[in-house]
Amino acid sequence: MSGQSGPRGAAALAAAVLSLLAAETRAQVPRPADAPGQCADGSPAASGDAILPARLADSLSPRLRPLVTDAETHRLQILVGEVIEREGQKPCLRQRGYRVDAEYFYPASSIKILAAIAALESLSGEPWTRDVNLAEPLYVHAPSRAAFEGLSAADRHDAKVLAEATFEPTRAGSLEALIAASLVVSSNAAFNRLFDVAGHEHLNRAMWSAGLDSARLRHRLFSPRTKQQERFSPAISVPAGRGALEPALPARTSDLELPPLDITGQKIGSTYIEDGAVRTGPMDFSGFNYLSLRDHQALMIALHRPELTDVDFSGLGREHRELLTEAMLRDPAAFAEERGQDLGADPERRFKPARPGVAEVLPRERIRYYNKGGRAYGFHIENAYIADARSDRGVFLTAVAYVNENRRLNDNVYEYDELSFPLFHELGELVARRAFAR
Repeated sequence: MSGQSGPRGAAALAAAVLSLLAAETRAQVPRPADAPGQCADGSPAASGDAILPARLADSLSPRLRPLVTDAETHRLQILVGEVIEREGQKPCLRQRGYRVDAEYFYPASSIKILAAIAALESLSGEPWTRDVNLAEPLYVHAPSRAAFEGLSAADRHDAKVLAEATFEPTRAGSLEALIAASLVVSSNAAFNRLFDVAGHEHLNRAMWSAGLDSARLRHRLFSPRTKQQERFSPAISVPAGRGALEPALPARTSDLELPPLDITGQKIGSTYIEDGAVRTGPMDFSGFNYLSLRDHQALMIALHRPELTDVDFSGLGREHRELLTEAMLRDPAAFAEERGQDLGADPERRFKPARPGVAEVLPRERIRYYNKGGRAYGFHIENAYIADARSDRGVFLTAVAYVNENRRLNDNVYEYDELSFPLFHELGELVARRAFAR
């Protein structure tokens, strides 16, 4: 973190920073004038105190203020969307932000929900060869690494060749189970299977069609593959009775070239670890996954309050939406206990990091906390819709911080416990006090 040279210099710097913050955080997040659901500037319904305070640093404990006073280093970005209920009128949304999409951040596990949506949306169309029940198991015909790498570039586009170079089919669980594991306890294996189901091309095009233009889904998680292997999705079968299987989804290879991101800061850090060796220079994230902060929140709005956004997941049926929203609401500890999993100490803090702060304000039985966040490479993101079950008031909280004191990537030495977990706790309490306790 940045240091200052003496108390007077520190005070002057803090005053200047807070003055800038006041101007920036008071501003409405820019939106098209005709954006659905946006509260009109100056309307009586939107004239109260903003949930995100202008003097943000003053609202945090002293140990967390450096995240704001050195916000560029920490890539701190915050977006709060308050649902304004209006008597006799449709509700509207008032968004206030701090440094929204000022630079690149790695979204980590927060993008797992995109694969769940794309997998569900794909069920009603090509290239599926039959209807699939959400509760029936899927069997994946993954080619062996040796067989895949031995194919020519032309053959990799031939589904027949790929289908003939397979292991025995592996049972992967049902779509329902994969979505629950991916969203409730953030299973990487489950996400990777959903990526297989959706496929590289459909996954990206589905997000763009919905209105999430920033989406770049390039790779699975913690599953080292070449760029070509990331484009490949295996054939999938389903039970046909009496122990037999029947094809449901052919093997596919994506031809989609993802356009580059128009955003600064894609080279991060001063050193990084690769293949067990320390590499000098920043790590290049231009080939990694991405979804902007604004689109993270638009995604949550589209799932929970679709009347407030023009992002449209029209391919999702009611059953699909309920599956997704219920998974985002479920308690990770109870989910894991039912399956004999051990999530370690304090799973609530790990999987729902702002909820303990909300619980400082609201009784737990009133909190409806829907979220999907993530952590990796020193980036920590939370994307949540928080509602009070008694008053029906709701607020969206989307925030990210980069906490990597030594500026080395991939060494698993990050300040999550010291900085980002406490930040989300305090943001949860701050948002709850200003949204629900007034």
